[in-house]
Amino acid sequence: NKTLEAFFYMNDTSLENLYSEIQEIEHNVVINLCKLGYTVYNNKDDNNQYVMMLENLVNNMSNLEVKIYLYFSCLYFIQNEKYKVALELIVLSQKIRASNDMLDAMFYEISYYVKQRLLIKNCSNEDYNNAMNTYNKYHNMRRIIILALHKVKFLSRENPKKALKVLRNIKINDLSSDIDSFYYYIKADTLVQLGNYKDATLNLKHITETSNYYLRKMILLLKICIEEEDFNTIENIKEIVKSYKPKKHEMRSKINYHFLIQKDKKDQKEYLRD
Repeated sequence: NKTLEAFFYMNDTSLENLYSEIQEIEHNVVINLCKLGYTVYNNKDDNNQYVMMLENLVNNMSNLEVKIYLYFSCLYFIQNEKYKVALELIVLSQKIRASNDMLDAMFYEISYYVKQRLLIKNCSNEDYNNAMNTYNKYHNMRRIIILALHKVKFLSRENPKKALKVLRNIKINDLSSDIDSFYYYIKADTLVQLGNYKDATLNLKHITETSNYYLRKMILLLKICIEEEDFNTIENIKEIVKSYKPKKHEMRSKINYHFLIQKDKKDQKEYLRD
């Protein structure tokens, strides 16, 4: 229950404290569930293979524990870009009789992400609304803002003008620096799609080197510089990215970077093929 609540409110400190209490305890199903939660929350490699280990123990779990296991497993597969597997687990979770407002809302949230990613868009709107209703009920501002920002991110691919209009109504005051960075990155990306490179660059200045969005910032700047043929800045960005060690969740960005620096369309095709 403590792990689930810390997850729901995205309370990093509480989750760290919980993990330090249980870290040395082994061979316990519930404890291993909590460890899996900690692993996926922090986007760490599942070196202990909690996902596979716990799969063999579902017969020893209560319905709620199975549903929590499926939720954490969904996050694991999403982090590894396996969206179809995640969707299968989401559908499976709906057949399990275990009601918990917090868990159900988080399932609706990831169901929205996965369906948008797989272009199953019509039925994703219901998931979005269901998640938002519960987050509003519990005054969970962090998840409300993050989910709203993800909606803008998906919308920007279809209608950047509308996305920018929605973005201007989202208030990010008094939230974490990572949410701030996410906001400014999405806004900059949307402005780039509209060809407004000047304002996009100004928004990217809010993202610092310590941010989880720093690599994405540099790659978006690279796109702008390529469009504006600013060759000096392109070389500077290449030097910065060369020395940058990407985290696990940044591999897609690194691939995008290598794609952008290919000399011509033919080389880009060869790179994608490789």
